[in-house]
Formats: sequence, structure tokens, C-alpha cells
Amino acid sequence: MAAPPPPRAPSKPRFTPRSTRDLDALVATLRDGDAPERRRAAARILGWPDAAPAWPRVLDAFLARRIELDRDALGRLAATVTSWPEGDAERARAVALVPMLSPRQLRALVPAWLDAWEQGDPRAGEALGAVDPEHLLPHVAERARRGSYAAARLLKPGSSTALRALVDLVRAAAPREVSHLTGRANEAAGAGASDDPVDPIAGKDVDRLVGVVTARGVEKGLAVRAVHAMTAHGDGAIAPLARLVVDRRPEVRSAALRALRAVASRERTLEAAAEALTMETRRDVVIQLMSSLGHGRYPPALPILIERLTDGDPRIRKGAHAALRAWGRDAVPALRHAARRARPDRRPHYAAVIADLE
Repeated sequence: MAAPPPPRAPSKPRFTPRSTRDLDALVATLRDGDAPERRRAAARILGWPDAAPAWPRVLDAFLARRIELDRDALGRLAATVTSWPEGDAERARAVALVPMLSPRQLRALVPAWLDAWEQGDPRAGEALGAVDPEHLLPHVAERARRGSYAAARLLKPGSSTALRALVDLVRAAAPREVSHLTGRANEAAGAGASDDPVDPIAGKDVDRLVGVVTARGVEKGLAVRAVHAMTAHGDGAIAPLARLVVDRRPEVRSAALRALRAVASRERTLEAAAEALTMETRRDVVIQLMSSLGHGRYPPALPILIERLTDGDPRIRKGAHAALRAWGRDAVPALRHAARRARPDRRPHYAAVIADLE
């Protein structure tokens, strides 16, 4: 007769915060912990309904690129948004929250974004590009009725009655602003996209190229080709390429960053590289990104590079060291600050870089 299986060891009970003391400890970890500790602290805060008053702290950490969050967590954070960040890097980061904002929040935010976009603010354009057309259209229509038609360029082709009414209104006064929405333009774009059996991306505009890249089951090679094809659209490709830099597929991420370098400013490209670094897992790519950010001296990336000095992979630690040496002496104050707050066994990593820079 077979012996009965040995009893299982009792599983460790799941952490359940219950007190103000627990919340204070989680907030302190969110502020001072290393990357995995910060992620766990954020998840616990967001999973604790009674901790809702501390959720804005998690939002601040997300906007500062100190944590990465899944879609469910971002949805909870989006509910805390009452105003839009002012810093350029924070505004770029906040675009990920736009699709999860409520109609009430959008009614308050979209008019300000449209005002900023009309004054030439590219960050406002990125936020508007992430708004569901159903929520953007009423604001564009209101401006059109007041004689301001430029925002119609932000709309995407569709078949709704409201969109057709807007096209009819704008076409009489400013036909160029809705040329991409008219039937003739859509038919031409569709013919160019579908009638060529050899090249499935020929003739596609940016939105359709994004559709190719993000289609379920798309072949990786085709997705990469579609990413590079976006560069033909110049500035119009910057926002979608920046979003693809953090795509779940490594090949698409790399292609998007290469394509972005061809159409965007140095500052915008470095910002995208910092975004990519927060989620990249390929060792060689991590090292390349750190080198670019170190030589580019992109300020929001400095804490990320310093954090990588204590990575579990020796090659990544070495790459972070090299990137900080490329940054130069201006990195020393931040390194000293990190060393003071680090565990004793990690301080030698910071001290070695400081010694090289001094």
C-alpha cells in the first residue's frame, strides 16, 4: 500500500493591511523601497479600499516613473485624476491614463487640452489622441459651431451620424480640415491599403498602420515594417510611435524607438528611451538604453540609472556604472543621496561610481 503523501507546508498568509500603521509603512516603502518593493507596496495600497486617500501618492510615483502598473491598477489611479500634470515628462507619462478617464473627467480636461493644442502644445495632442472619438467629437463640434475648425484634424474616420454632421458643417468653411474624414479620402486610403496583394501596408495612413501593428495575430515582420512605414508621416507619427515604444512585443519596441529617432526631437526620443527602460527585459537592450540615457543626460532617467547599480545582473550593473560615468559629475549629488538611503550592503556600488566621477 502506497504511503500517503507528506502534508503540505502551510502557505504564507496573504498580507492584508488593516491599520493606519500598515498604511504608513506601505507609503514609506513606496517612497524609499527598491523597485520590486515599490511595486508590491503600490499594489497593496491600490487593493485596499480604505487606503483610497493614499492613492494619489501612487499616482505621483507612477508619473515619476518609480513604479510600473498593470491596466487594472491604472484604472484605479485614473479615478483619482482631478487635474493634469504640469511637468513635460509627467504629462507624457499620464497619457496612459487617458483611455480610463470617466466622461465627467474628460468633460473637464478635454477643453483645456484643445486650447493647448491649438497653441502648438504637442503634449496636448498626445493626450487628445488617446481620447475615445465618442468623447472628443462633442468638443470639436462645439468649437466648429463657434467658427474654430482646426480641431477637426484630430478626429478619425467613422460612420456615425454626429461625425457626418460635423463634416458637413466644417466642409463648407474649411474643407481641408476634414479632408481625411470625407468619403473620397477614406475610399482612396482604403483602396491603397487593400488592393495591393504584394504590399499590405502600401498607401496606409498613420492610423491604419497602427491598426496593422496592433492587430491580433499580426506577423512580427509585418508589424515591424508597419512601424518603420510610419516615419513617412513625419510629426504625425510621433505620438503613436511613442506609445509603441512600450509595446509588449520586443521587436516592435525596438523598431518603434528606431523610427522615433527619425522623426522626433532628441528630447522626445530620450523620454521614450526612459519609458522603454522601465519595462525592458532584454539585457543587451537594457544596456544600450542606459548608455543612450547616460550620454544624453536626460534628467528624469537619472534615478532609473542609479537604481540599476544594484541590479541582480552583473552586466546590467556594469552598464549602469558606465552610463553614470558618461553622465559626469552632475550625477554625484543624486548618487550620494541614494547611497545614504541604501542598505549598507549596497552602498559600495554607489561609492564606486562616485569615486570614478570625482
